[in-house]
Amino acid sequence: MEIDDITKDLNELQKQIAEGKRKVAQLEGRKEEQLKRLKADFDISTSTEAQKLLVKKETLRDKMKKTIIEKYESLKKQFEW
Repeated sequence: MEIDDITKDLNELQKQIAEGKRKVAQLEGRKEEQLKRLKADFDISTSTEAQKLLVKKETLRDKMKKTIIEKYESLKKQFEW
């Protein structure tokens, strides 16, 4: 292996590292933006709080779905259509 080959390999690795750092910075920016949205929309500061809210909202959705189905079935029986 020649010095030129080593230099090319090292330059390629340097480019890959720089690209990796750029992607990490981009993802961190996106994460911060999402956390700001959560704070503004739901007064949530962490992903843990977001997960808890999600579970709470899913439970509420499931209860509402059950109620809708029950009411529909009741109306269907009542009016026989």
